[in-house]
Amino acid sequence: MSGGEYILQIFTNLQMDKDKVIYPELSYKIIGLLFGVWDEIGYSHKEKYIQNAVAKALR
Repeated sequence: MSGGEYILQIFTNLQMDKDKVIYPELSYKIIGLLFGVWDEIGYSHKEKYIQNAVAKALR
């Protein structure tokens, strides 16, 4: 499973389990941030590069 598919699966699961998510607004923002990073850098990078991009986006 690619990173984009994984993120999409997480988002889909959150939509199905809305009542089970403790902080739905925060979860939505974090997933949006992850999609933004994914759109910006794409899928062809190593995990470490993606981790750095996510950390930078969280600042």
